[in-house]
Amino acid sequence: MCVVPSAVSLQVRVYSQKVKALEYEHAHGMRKLTTDETATLAAEDDAHMRREATLRAEKTSLRSRLREAEEANAEAVRAMKALHEKSTTKLRQEFQLNLEQLR
Repeated sequence: MCVVPSAVSLQVRVYSQKVKALEYEHAHGMRKLTTDETATLAAEDDAHMRREATLRAEKTSLRSRLREAEEANAEAVRAMKALHEKSTTKLRQEFQLNLEQLR
């Protein structure tokens, strides 16, 4: 007896081969996506770290500038208070002198 593959058996083998090919393509695509994803995540992480370092340095610089500005403003306020006190003292002396002259 000669065994001749039936049409159904042949179709099953053809579909089985197609399924295996599709599974291989899927697995290959998933490996490629995973590799691409890993590379992209590494690049994004590196960019994030650089940006964070830049922002931290800028924040430190801004804090330093703010501290300097606050000190300069405090010094200006002290100078204005001293000038005001000096002017007030001078006016008091003048008023006191005028008062004594009027008496």
